[in-house]
Amino acid sequence: MDCEICGRGEAVAIVLIEGAKMGTCRRCFPHGKLVYNLKDEPAKEKIISTKQQQETEEIVETFGRLIHNKREVLGLPIAVIAERINEKESYLENIERGHLKPTLTVAKKLEKELGVKLIEKVVEEVGSTASPSASKDVTLADFVVIDKKKK
Repeated sequence: MDCEICGRGEAVAIVLIEGAKMGTCRRCFPHGKLVYNLKDEPAKEKIISTKQQQETEEIVETFGRLIHNKREVLGLPIAVIAERINEKESYLENIERGHLKPTLTVAKKLEKELGVKLIEKVVEEVGSTASPSASKDVTLADFVVIDKKKK
């Protein structure tokens, strides 16, 4: 773990600075109150591969056209569909025209009522397999601008 203040050295202690607990190196830990010394703790194995898959549900882009076409094939007016799924008619009109994107809850109701597929599952890979030295975390030093004044 790198120092969360300067990002240069390896963190050797957890200190309290302005109410925040931060991992700091030997140069930075005197700037706060010592909470925990990391030297006392046995070394932890570093994780190199952190790939994970995250599955999310998204509404298809052509939702309005799909709803309209299926409703027309079934010969049902919007008012009937709105009453069956307990939503406002004007809301469904805006969804059908593509002005509003339905929530997942409404999309599921429409899928069930009309028998059309509006929700697709998307799998995203999260994380990386870079070596610990190649990936650097963002530290406070990345945001600090130091003004040096000449005397």
